[in-house]
Amino acid sequence: MSVKSILNIADNIASNVYVKMFGERPALNTFLFHACLERASDYKHNLLYPQERLTVADFRHFIDFFLEQGYEFTGPFAPGSEALDRGKKYGLITFDDGYYNNVHLLPVLEEYKVPALFFVPTDYLYNGKLFWSDALYYFRKQSGQTDEAVLKEVMYLKGLRLKDIEAYIHTNFGAGALEAKQDANRFMTEQEFVQFAQHPFVHIGNHTHTHEVLTNLSAAEVQQEFLSAQNILQQVLGKAPEWVSYPNGSFNEQIVDAASKLGMHTGITTIMEKNPFPLNNYINGQLLLHRFNPLVQDGKMSLNKFRSSFQLKTKLKKWIS
Repeated sequence: MSVKSILNIADNIASNVYVKMFGERPALNTFLFHACLERASDYKHNLLYPQERLTVADFRHFIDFFLEQGYEFTGPFAPGSEALDRGKKYGLITFDDGYYNNVHLLPVLEEYKVPALFFVPTDYLYNGKLFWSDALYYFRKQSGQTDEAVLKEVMYLKGLRLKDIEAYIHTNFGAGALEAKQDANRFMTEQEFVQFAQHPFVHIGNHTHTHEVLTNLSAAEVQQEFLSAQNILQQVLGKAPEWVSYPNGSFNEQIVDAASKLGMHTGITTIMEKNPFPLNNYINGQLLLHRFNPLVQDGKMSLNKFRSSFQLKTKLKKWIS
């Protein structure tokens, strides 16, 4: 067993012991999901690049778990966290990317009266395309490649511009490789999105226009990505979002500053840590909130590992991060 594995085990044990003795500290914990299919068997067709492999039953179990731990789920709130009680534990559920399959979540949100925040890349409401990573995964699995091999290829492609990635997909798999044809992996249309956004437990955020990795772009291109999405969402929903999720979790000071200048007061990263109170303890206010991506084992969420991953961060974990 590696030193890193041993230290991770020790950290998780220390975290669990501390929480049992002293309780979990109040904070905002933000959770990241993407797609949601009705059944685990729906994922066997390899239509979606594997992230959480979330099912409706998993999502219901997830909410149950955190309600039992004394969490209160919140929707978007104003800067400074005045709307949040600093003595409570809060959860904020977020879904990135605007998949049509997110409609499966609505009955669960209604059942528990829990809000969720959906970050949508606006170009996909109109272009009829798949995400390139979903297309790549499908075709590579058809040829028998392992998940690990596909992941390595995805990580390489993320360093390229979107037009070059899409050219790569077309060269390798044909001109129609990015055409959306099935509900499981397609995106919402504008009409579907407008109806979805009207749901009382649905909130909408900016996820840029084309979902390019922003750190690959110039300052002017970053601004245009945010602005195009803001303008479209203002037009179709009547209100521009004040929350933003950075595609791929990639950001820098220039990107955060651009979001702030366009009226977005809260941004969410993929740094897997809690958000202690007060939340406005960053140079740019709430524009660098942390977020957990639930862990997966054998295609299912492992809630016990998930819990230990966001409990007390001990010095052991800091040494190996």
